[in-house]
Amino acid sequence: MKRTTLKLLALSAFAASGLLTTYARAVEPVPVVASFSILGDLVKVVGGDRVAVSTLVGPDADAHAFEPKPSDAKILLASKLMVVNGLHFEPWAEKLAKSANFKGDIVVTSKGVKPRAMPDEEGHGHDTDPHAWQNPNNVILYVRSIAAGLAKADASGAATYKANAEAYVKELQALDASI
Repeated sequence: MKRTTLKLLALSAFAASGLLTTYARAVEPVPVVASFSILGDLVKVVGGDRVAVSTLVGPDADAHAFEPKPSDAKILLASKLMVVNGLHFEPWAEKLAKSANFKGDIVVTSKGVKPRAMPDEEGHGHDTDPHAWQNPNNVILYVRSIAAGLAKADASGAATYKANAEAYVKELQALDASI
């Protein structure tokens, strides 16, 4: 009797581990491209384990001077979603998406941001400040835009994206209050 029970338990555990492995394989991470590292970090916060993020412009590179390579087009084509800042921060992004024939969605995170006017002292070609992520209240807009874009690309993860975004929004609100 004990042996039969042990065998059944062992078989049940084995079957359950097989089902979990199958389930894990069924939920492949959504491939997402972020134009630069800060957006990549935000996508990781909102997407968690449900996303695989590639960043085109790394933390020590200048997005203003970035020139996409053919390998960047390959990365983009393997993605379901492209996340950009907007506000003319990455003028190369739209050209890259067009030349790569990208069919996924593009999330412009700064949608809804009221940009600050700025003189073009640094030679970046902006008459508005595209660095809107430096204000926590703007980052809240970014995070919510990212959550909406991820939910559109992966409807089964929508609740996760919304929960992650709202948890981060609370942190951003606390940060803004402390500043």
